[in-house]
Amino acid sequence: MRISKLCSVTPSRTKAGVRKTSGRPARPGQSDGVDPVEVVCRLRPVPEGEERCVEQLDDTTVLVTPPANSQAFRYGTAKEQQYKFGTVFPDTATQKQLFDAVAKPLVRDLLNGKNGLLFAYGITGSGKTHTMMGSQQDGGIMPRCIDVIFNSIVNYQARRFVFKPDRLNSFDVQTEADAMLDRQREILNTPKPGKTPRKRRVPPTPGGAGGGGGSGSVTPDESDAASTRVPEVSQVSGLDEDNAFAVFVSYVEIYNNYVYDLLEEVAPENMKKSLQSRMLREDNNKNIYVHGASEVEVSTPSEALDALRRGQRRRKVAHTTLNTESSRSHSVFTIRVVQAPLDPRGEEVLDDKALMVVGQLSLVDLAGSERTNRTKNNGDRLREAGNINNSLMVLRTCIETLRENQLNNANKMVPYRDSRITHLFKNYFDGEGKVKMVVCVNPRAEEYDETIHVMKFAELTQEVVVARPADRPLDMGIGLTPGRRKANQILREAQRRLGSDGRPSEAEPSGGEAAAELAPVFCLGPVWPSMAMTPGEEEETVRCLVRFLERRVQLRATLLHELQRQQDAFRQLLVKTEMEMSALRQENAQLRASSDGSSRRTAALEARLASAEAANDSLNRRFRELNENQAALVNELGEKEMLLNQEGLERERVKQRMKTRMQQEKERLASDMKSRIKMNREMLKTEMRAKDEKLRALRDIINNDEAGFAVPSAPPTPAPRPRPSTANETATFRPSRSDPRLSGTPQPKRRCGWTTGQDTCSKLATIFQPKMKKRKSVTKLDAKDVINDKTSKYVLTHQDQDSQGEVETHMVKGDVLPTLGGGRAVVFNDMETLRLSNPGAKRPSDELGPGLDYELARERCATGIEGHAAGKRRKT
Repeated sequence: MRISKLCSVTPSRTKAGVRKTSGRPARPGQSDGVDPVEVVCRLRPVPEGEERCVEQLDDTTVLVTPPANSQAFRYGTAKEQQYKFGTVFPDTATQKQLFDAVAKPLVRDLLNGKNGLLFAYGITGSGKTHTMMGSQQDGGIMPRCIDVIFNSIVNYQARRFVFKPDRLNSFDVQTEADAMLDRQREILNTPKPGKTPRKRRVPPTPGGAGGGGGSGSVTPDESDAASTRVPEVSQVSGLDEDNAFAVFVSYVEIYNNYVYDLLEEVAPENMKKSLQSRMLREDNNKNIYVHGASEVEVSTPSEALDALRRGQRRRKVAHTTLNTESSRSHSVFTIRVVQAPLDPRGEEVLDDKALMVVGQLSLVDLAGSERTNRTKNNGDRLREAGNINNSLMVLRTCIETLRENQLNNANKMVPYRDSRITHLFKNYFDGEGKVKMVVCVNPRAEEYDETIHVMKFAELTQEVVVARPADRPLDMGIGLTPGRRKANQILREAQRRLGSDGRPSEAEPSGGEAAAELAPVFCLGPVWPSMAMTPGEEEETVRCLVRFLERRVQLRATLLHELQRQQDAFRQLLVKTEMEMSALRQENAQLRASSDGSSRRTAALEARLASAEAANDSLNRRFRELNENQAALVNELGEKEMLLNQEGLERERVKQRMKTRMQQEKERLASDMKSRIKMNREMLKTEMRAKDEKLRALRDIINNDEAGFAVPSAPPTPAPRPRPSTANETATFRPSRSDPRLSGTPQPKRRCGWTTGQDTCSKLATIFQPKMKKRKSVTKLDAKDVINDKTSKYVLTHQDQDSQGEVETHMVKGDVLPTLGGGRAVVFNDMETLRLSNPGAKRPSDELGPGLDYELARERCATGIEGHAAGKRRKT
């Protein structure tokens, strides 16, 4: 047993972030050795009637319009923006159109031994998983890549276990005997379908390294779905048919920044346990890979799709507010195609490790970015969203650093190791494969705030270039005869048709392409006839033999003629080749003769080139200095503009504060004035009410006095005894006709603030009592209280001090009138005020004479008239 360990051949590496434009052969039509990251945009269909924020202008341009409910619109930064892509696929584009334009060129490179990376990027709910997986009737990028690969290598596949992974990102080549032992071991370890029905109710497990257990791993629903799947029928042409191919798939996910193998073999009793996390390591060629991840060899598209579905069932998905089945992890489905040349006989694979080529295609479904205020996530969902957003932010930082290094010719370190997803794809951005990105966009207006960040990242990614890997011929220059596989197939067909005795076997086909090609090779005619001599048939037997020999002679002559013709053609070809060689020799001699002059001209051109390069270096240094000065001036100008803007903003803020303070002061003053006016009004109203009360009291007195004369002559009716007054009782002068005080009924003595010249009055009469300070109640009259019996006058006096300290004497005069009951009543009709003034002061009253000056104020009230008449007189 002999096993030769072969390592995958990878292109030379380039330094991260540095454009490599020399030292690498360029493709025809391209001037340098770099390719930009190709970015395409795909729009998701939107239901009719919903507002859109993204519109397609042409095949490469989209227009993004901020809606009224977006943050940019609220902050005043809303504006329409146009973004350009390599291709824009509208919402009516099919999966096949997207696959033919984006993924099929990567499949062609994969079958030619090159690497490729394709990842779908976008917000949650933008259609990334649908773009990568599709449906049964309209498959996505992953199923179509698998179909095209097997459609292209169906006739060139190596037998199972000829190539075997060594778990170190390399492959071993086994002999046919060792591969047969592994195939038998797989058959023995594969459970028979239907033998253990319980296993059909548990999640499927991988069936060995080659996925042979797929028959018992797929549920009936999946089998029905697979039977209705519409496969991709296209293929890649131009492959080397003398190479043997093998396909290996692996499927990992990056969940919470941990790497898990989705194709890991797990016992049925441990299916509910969580998977073991894997580590990222670097192989001998400095390539990053997932250490310990399962690589399953698949021979048919159905086996590859079974492995894909098996990993999909283990992938982390959850229900969120924005998506019923939201991917909570980044998934990476890797297809590796191993090819190696056949031996000179065209039967087995050569075991030379330098002749094996490995191509790798990584299809990545990135989880969508989320905003917590929209998804309302908490717990595990919130932690998952934070890790997803963090990994996408690291990817953006790596892209920005690469772009900055390439634009400024810098050498800043790219932070690949800050996230597992960027660390795993570090080699692609370092120049070991082609990178493409499908930006999935949801045009709904509600997604504008997240979509605008996706557009900016896509625009930034298009400016990054990746070094193109060197083209490596697949014939390896080993000098083997082309067409070995086909020649071996023809030989095997011939051996099958011929038996061990040199006769055709009974299973010889009646026709076909192989039989037509093999017919003139191994026989000169039909089978020899029977030569047995029977009595009576000797002549017939001889004639048959003669005819057979004649035909054989004719066929031999034809073959000899054909051989002679081919020999003549070969001789003519040799002559022609010799003539061409002679011409080449002459041309070589001429070239040698002219090489001396060419070398001199070359030396002169090299000298001129050296001087030009020196001048170019000087100009480049000068250009860099000018650029640095320009950058410094731009920075200084920006700082000054920022200071000016800050000063302007500060002035605006001060102005606004002053306006606010002025407005507040105005409002405060207005409020104070209103309160003062209201207070003054209340005081005036109070004073007016007090004056009105005084006037009303006086008017009531006058009205009551006048009402006394209108009392009828009929004897009065007895009235109930009035209740005694309290100390706080206020005397009101509103008597009515039925008032007992008008009818002469005796009343209790009341205190009054007035003093009279007599102590008592007649007990048969009553009087009214005004409310005055220090009053003395007088309720009865005597004859001595009357000043003049003829005129029947009654006087009440009261003294107090005015505001200037002068003594005032108030005299209220009234008439004493007889009542119907035989008594007397007093009706007040005059009031005088006597004021004692300083005789030394010169006043207008001094004109009346020397001595004391009394000012008399009289107020009269006429009968039936509401009002007051004031009169003044002076007494000496």
